[in-house]
Amino acid sequence: QSEIDALKGITPARDVAAVWGRNQCSRFRTDGWQAWVNAMPGPDARPALHVTGSGYPKGPRWKVRLELGPVTKASPPDQIVDLIAVRDADGQLAASVNQPIDAAFPATLPEYGKVIIRCGDKLIAQVDVQVVQ
Repeated sequence: QSEIDALKGITPARDVAAVWGRNQCSRFRTDGWQAWVNAMPGPDARPALHVTGSGYPKGPRWKVRLELGPVTKASPPDQIVDLIAVRDADGQLAASVNQPIDAAFPATLPEYGKVIIRCGDKLIAQVDVQVVQ
């Protein structure tokens, strides 16, 4: 069973359509994905898993975000993140040549192997998770 086939049975954490409308992430080309855990010490510091990339929409007026999905059973576990993109009728008219995609999630695991970014059942990218201390 391939990694892509294994991801097909794992559904997003929330019903995206009920909140944002129909996910149209396939209309985006993405690149430059990075992932890291900010484990910097300090008072009240809490580790966070950061995921960033760049999106190139096909046309104007888009809302884009990343949503935390489940973790895999790999060792160390891989974190699945869903790319969510919907048309935004109230958004700016000008098309964005490069739309930054950025999210930070609480780092709930002691260690991550990779972040797997997907669009529905389609694998977009897999990136190793770095730890910044």
